[in-house]
Amino acid sequence: MGSTRTAESHLDDSGTFFGLLAMPTALFAIAATGRRAARRLSERARERKTSPLAELKQRLRALDAAAAGDDARAVDGATIRALESAAAAHAGVNVRGVGGEEVASVLGRAGVASETAGQLRDLLEQCAAARFSPDGVELSDARGRAERARAIIDRLASPPASGDGRPSER
Repeated sequence: MGSTRTAESHLDDSGTFFGLLAMPTALFAIAATGRRAARRLSERARERKTSPLAELKQRLRALDAAAAGDDARAVDGATIRALESAAAAHAGVNVRGVGGEEVASVLGRAGVASETAGQLRDLLEQCAAARFSPDGVELSDARGRAERARAIIDRLASPPASGDGRPSER
């Protein structure tokens, strides 16, 4: 009489079935995360590879935008950043954080004419003093400093030619 039946094993009773069922979702999550990480890494690499001239162009656009606005402190800040970028792009030196006479000597060692180096130093000091002045600054004065900065940047970019056909000091 009694034959006993053993329970049959079904495919959905195994852990392999549920592992295979979850695999597409897991693979999608891994792929999406990997793609996002690769994008971040490439953006960071691009930021590190930004040439000094490309950064200078960005800083000059920011200077133009600030000069078009109505915040004198923003104009002075943009002027400082543009001058620092110009020194890095055209003279190959970093003057950020360098103060006083040291700016002129660093630029002079890089081959910048002493007059231009002195003007750049003076303008950096004027912009910093105006930017952090508790009394505030006039917008017209800040725009005047921005125009002088453009003239200095132009002199750094295109050194005058000397009489022997070779470019002279900047």
